[in-house]
Amino acid sequence: MIDIKEFSRKIKEDLVINFELKDDENFLNNPMWDSLLNMGLLAHLDREYNISIDFDDLLKHSSFTKLYKLISK
Repeated sequence: MIDIKEFSRKIKEDLVINFELKDDENFLNNPMWDSLLNMGLLAHLDREYNISIDFDDLLKHSSFTKLYKLISK
């Protein structure tokens, strides 16, 4: 299993996130985060980790740290 830094690095690289976003930051509250990044993130989790979550789950796991804990289960 990868660590949290590698997990967030892969997401940022895959989604081409070129703004400051901390691992424990609620990305949904970041003004640079948009609906296309939501869709890209959901697709990334499905493709890379075979985890399919809906938008309601994304609202509950709205930081890379929380998502990492989810995939680590």
